[in-house]
Amino acid sequence: MKIARTYGLVTIETQHGKRVVLPPALWAVIFKEMHGSVWAGYLRGPHTYGRVAQLYWWRRLLREVNRWVRGCQECGSRKARPREVIPPLRSIRGGDVGDRWALDVAGPFPVADGGERYVIAALEYVTRYAVARCVTRHTAESVASFLMEDVVLKFGAFRELLTDGAPEMVGKVIEQLVVLLQAEQTNPVPYRPQMIGLVERFHRSVCV
Repeated sequence: MKIARTYGLVTIETQHGKRVVLPPALWAVIFKEMHGSVWAGYLRGPHTYGRVAQLYWWRRLLREVNRWVRGCQECGSRKARPREVIPPLRSIRGGDVGDRWALDVAGPFPVADGGERYVIAALEYVTRYAVARCVTRHTAESVASFLMEDVVLKFGAFRELLTDGAPEMVGKVIEQLVVLLQAEQTNPVPYRPQMIGLVERFHRSVCV
């Protein structure tokens, strides 16, 4: 690829034509313009990348655009989803207070002072009481630590844990904790957030 300087701008010749090379200091400005402006309409990652790539270039452009879109607070609060074929869900039976908790992870968000970028939240299904913790990484270990310290040790052992089937929710560490508590983990429809709609709505309020 050929690099040149034109009218004070650094340009590069790509297979799709000439593009302006942007320094990292200007990335956020372009992201907001191409994704969050009135005419952009908060498009998903591939569409936002297409808009940016028409004019600009920098190393790992696609990765940076996708990371920005995933961390967009406005998109997180709206939780807009594409049309999809939705499988039928079974009804969730009733229970006593503390029997059933729903668990979910939201993020990444803009980095906090302590380096946290994700929010782990659990919501009790009868009282609708929610607890949350900010973490730097959303691993199975951090999720298990949150469950034990912020749920089990404070409110007692649960009988059922509802998750959406994300990798950090179904790891060996989580499985061992559920077995230790003699509980049951329910995630019959992988990556189906409507199943844990209560905690998803709680995350919306956090994003706002």
